[in-house]
Amino acid sequence: MALGNESSDSFPKPKSNHYEIFNKIYSVNLFYGSVVGLGVDANWKYNNGTRWTKFMLIFGTGITIYSHLLVITEPTKLIEVFSLFGIIIPAFAKFNLIVRTSANARALNDFVHKVFKTITEGPSAQVLKTHVDATFTSVKLCIFVQTFALFVFVWYPIYSYIFNNELVPIMPMQFPFVDQTTTGGFIVAALMMMKMGVWAYFGSVAFDLFLASLIDNYCALVKLLQQDISDYIRISRKGSGYSEQYKKAFFRNFLMKCQDKDRFIQLVNDVYADVIFKQFGMVYICLNFTTYAIIRSNWYSGYGILLFGLTQMYILCILGTAIKTENDNFSAAVYDIPWYEYPLTEQKKVLLLLHSSQNAMELWIGPVAPLNVESAMEITKSIYSTSTMIINTTE
Repeated sequence: MALGNESSDSFPKPKSNHYEIFNKIYSVNLFYGSVVGLGVDANWKYNNGTRWTKFMLIFGTGITIYSHLLVITEPTKLIEVFSLFGIIIPAFAKFNLIVRTSANARALNDFVHKVFKTITEGPSAQVLKTHVDATFTSVKLCIFVQTFALFVFVWYPIYSYIFNNELVPIMPMQFPFVDQTTTGGFIVAALMMMKMGVWAYFGSVAFDLFLASLIDNYCALVKLLQQDISDYIRISRKGSGYSEQYKKAFFRNFLMKCQDKDRFIQLVNDVYADVIFKQFGMVYICLNFTTYAIIRSNWYSGYGILLFGLTQMYILCILGTAIKTENDNFSAAVYDIPWYEYPLTEQKKVLLLLHSSQNAMELWIGPVAPLNVESAMEITKSIYSTSTMIINTTE
């Protein structure tokens, strides 16, 4: 990318506060990542937090396999345990991806930082201000929903123990040498499950917020290009007072920005498409089994898993729809350029740009479906239908 690796400190601080709000969003991402030892900043390296997260993933996988194969025999409980693989497998994929592609993530992050920081005033700054305000509100809402899901996940067992003196496990997990039928064993197991749940919460939110930020920032880049088109139409009019040299330089710079935008989404797709596919596939399986367990045995902690999984899915699908919307808006803006008034060389460039904008890349859930709200709705309907069918056939 044209702006890929320069130091962001070399640019002046903008007058508009959109960069300040952008940094708040970035700080939230860094906070969640730092809890689990992951990050995309220049100073990040494999640390003790990263090693602990890797240990938690291996430990959680081992305990889940142990519970599923060696201890639990009740069919409904086995399904509850199996649903946990829908969390563990995507968590492994996310962890390995972040560690393996940290340099790519840093380049994407630095590129967006430079774009936001170099735009200091004017209509483009206002575009970014409106965008980051809406984004910050969405980030706070998503964190609230996912935190509420964590609360739902741990609430009922704690409530039952404190008020009803019942030993209701958070998850159907069995730990070696821990007798959960006793108060001491129950508390030890509950604390271990809560720690695993909280760690999964921070890790998943860290990755999902980062990926959502990349997709959302692509939408911001497209909005800026739409503003550039409006500016170009204005300065290219006869009598506008701008020289032909300035007009050509402006349009040439605009085309370079378009190439940066295309490379940005291409790199996001190349790096993260596989993990998006794995996440959606395992979330689909996990939520099917979770829904079944909730209906059959009233598994209260399953409501938290269900809410968390649906939130993860809909966040990315809503942003996938936003990509399509902004691409369509950009294509419409290019179509409105009065290309017929320009010199022949400029006309050809505009027509090529129009063709490119009409075939802009969108993110997909592997080879299965586009990443959009319609796909999320179809997946949700399928989860309900599949769960209902399983329940009806096993009664």
